[in-house]
Amino acid sequence: LQATVDTHGAPVDGGVEQRRLSPPTRLTLTPREHALLHCHRQRLEQWGWVLREGRESAVCLEAQPVIQSVDLGQKAMLEYAEVLEATSGGSTLGPPAVLRVLASKACRRAVMFGDALDLSQCQNVIHALAQCELPFQCAHGRPTLVPLIDLGSLERAGRPI
Repeated sequence: LQATVDTHGAPVDGGVEQRRLSPPTRLTLTPREHALLHCHRQRLEQWGWVLREGRESAVCLEAQPVIQSVDLGQKAMLEYAEVLEATSGGSTLGPPAVLRVLASKACRRAVMFGDALDLSQCQNVIHALAQCELPFQCAHGRPTLVPLIDLGSLERAGRPI
């Protein structure tokens, strides 16, 4: 994600796909949600949510971001607006839904325990891990390495278990 987000929490140019909604989706919002969207509209639009104000405080969603083939609709937009409100617009992270999609996709494409790798693939994995900030956990924070210990050899060597 860091490659697609600048230091202000906005996507780098070209970092987010967008899908136009036809017809636009009319949103049913509470007064608070309406105010949140109005207040943080610029940041929401940077991420690909395009809003249009209609008559009588009606708001229509005309476009939404698509991250790794996953559409992020009204729920993700409102969640991000809440984050922006809680941080007074100062969040330097992308929308939580973007983080969840990227973490999920990263884990599904990862090498799993029990996968057979040849020497070249093992070397590539070790090289890639050396480039990571947190090489011993997945994008969700789960451990990615398991220590392997031959308890029998420890006993034979006279070491306590």
